[in-house]
Amino acid sequence: TLVLGAAKAYYEDSTIEAEAWGALSTDAARGATLQVDRCTIIERRRGYGTYADHGASVVITDSRMKVPTFGGVIAGQASLALNRVKSESLGNTVMIHSVMGQPQEVATLSIRGGTLRSTNAAIVVKSANADINIDQAELRADNGDLLLGVVNDDGHATKTQGAEVPGIRATLRGSRL
Repeated sequence: TLVLGAAKAYYEDSTIEAEAWGALSTDAARGATLQVDRCTIIERRRGYGTYADHGASVVITDSRMKVPTFGGVIAGQASLALNRVKSESLGNTVMIHSVMGQPQEVATLSIRGGTLRSTNAAIVVKSANADINIDQAELRADNGDLLLGVVNDDGHATKTQGAEVPGIRATLRGSRL
C-alpha cells in the first residue's frame, strides 16, 4: 500500500501482507496521512511494516506487526505514532534517517503502550534529528540496545554543512525496557 502526496488512507480490522520491502508506505508526501486501526501487518521476507516519508503522518493503533527488518521507518520531518502496538522485528523496531533533506528537520516518534520486540537496537537513528516519546510501553531488544545513534551510510544522507542541529531527544515515562 502506498499513500502519495496529500492523500489520506485509513485501514481498520484488516490484514495487510507484503512479500518484500514494504507493507504500508508514504511517498512524495505533502501532508499524507496513513491511519491503521486494529490491523495485522505482516512483511514476509525483507523490509518494513510502515514508512513515514518526509511530510507524512502515520498512526498505527491497537495493531500487530511482524517484520524481518524494520517495524517502522521515518525519513526526515515526518511522524510515526505506535499506540498499543504489538510488534516483532528481526531487525529494529524503528529506524529514523534523513535523506536529501535539511539539517534542521526533526522526525517525531511516539510509542504509547504496547509491546515491541526486536533482535537489534529497538530504535536506531542514522544521522538524523529525532524527538522520541515512549510512554507506558514495553520495549525489548535482544542485543540490549534501546536507542542507537549511528552515522548514515546512505550516499543521499542529509549534509549538515557545519550547521548546528537539534540532535536526538528521548523521553521515557512508565515504560519497561
